[in-house]
Amino acid sequence: MRKSVIILFFFLLAFISCDNEPLAQDLSSLQGTKWKYAETQTWDGGSSSFVITLHFIGEETVDYRYEFKGKSGSETQLGREERSYIYRYDLSVKQGVFIYEDGDSQSFELRGNLLFLEVGTDTYIFRRE
Repeated sequence: MRKSVIILFFFLLAFISCDNEPLAQDLSSLQGTKWKYAETQTWDGGSSSFVITLHFIGEETVDYRYEFKGKSGSETQLGREERSYIYRYDLSVKQGVFIYEDGDSQSFELRGNLLFLEVGTDTYIFRRE
């Protein structure tokens, strides 16, 4: 019993000491943070995968990168898109908005180290890199 308690104590101590990175929701700025969303689908005779990365490079600018790979039979499709958008983020409510060139916008929210991006009725969950 005593040996189990000692092992548990050292495990908890190691776990707590390794977790020294602050949660994204507690940061004073998103500047310099990177986020990633990845999805893969497979079906008979094919598959597709895509990765979206967001890089907050300044207090107002976010770089967006979309990479796509699809395979159906012997045909492979590759796609890539890169853009920069303006964003606004409110620290007090942990919510923000991406503003696109055409004036449209998409809202996002930080919870812990996850970024939730709402696109229409879908929500994409990004992990902090």
